[in-house]
Amino acid sequence: MRKAIFAAILFAVVAPAAFAQDEYKRGTFGVQYNHNRVDTGGAFDPTGTIDDREGFNGVGINAGYNFHKFAGAEFDFSHVRKDVDTFVAGTPFEIKGRLTQFLGGVRLQDNRTETNVRPFARALVGLAHASADVNSTLVSADDSETGFGAEIGGGLDFKLSDSIDVTAISVGYNPTRLEDSTQHNFKIGVGLRFRF
Repeated sequence: MRKAIFAAILFAVVAPAAFAQDEYKRGTFGVQYNHNRVDTGGAFDPTGTIDDREGFNGVGINAGYNFHKFAGAEFDFSHVRKDVDTFVAGTPFEIKGRLTQFLGGVRLQDNRTETNVRPFARALVGLAHASADVNSTLVSADDSETGFGAEIGGGLDFKLSDSIDVTAISVGYNPTRLEDSTQHNFKIGVGLRFRF
């Protein structure tokens, strides 16, 4: 009888700790600074002397729901831009580019509350909208296109508290399909993730 009572007391003390190891926050909300290397096809360099990829800067906002301690759904909004003033044959040109994306998919990560270092991987698909404006004393033009967007990548979060993580690095291959061609973009970001 004493063994049964001891076993019951031991279970009562140990079981909550064992179950606590599987506790995880269901909701997430993140904000981050993004730097994209956008495949512009040389649109920002009329002379054709530099790389086809340009550095765009902006923000990313994401929200997710963890349906498992190691997996969840994620929705991501990002907006990056670049403005350039240049000269072609002595004529000043102002070029503005924008890339906005609405993506959703799956995020794989250890979401347990006791985890301090959280590597993650994600695969997202959705819509991309690109626009460009060119202005000079000789010409003024604008163009925009909406098409397919995706991101495949990952990164590393560090736990600051039970409710806040810092995203130390987030990287991804970020292709878009606009105007019947594929742009091979790359994204890098840092930010904060809130868990609730």
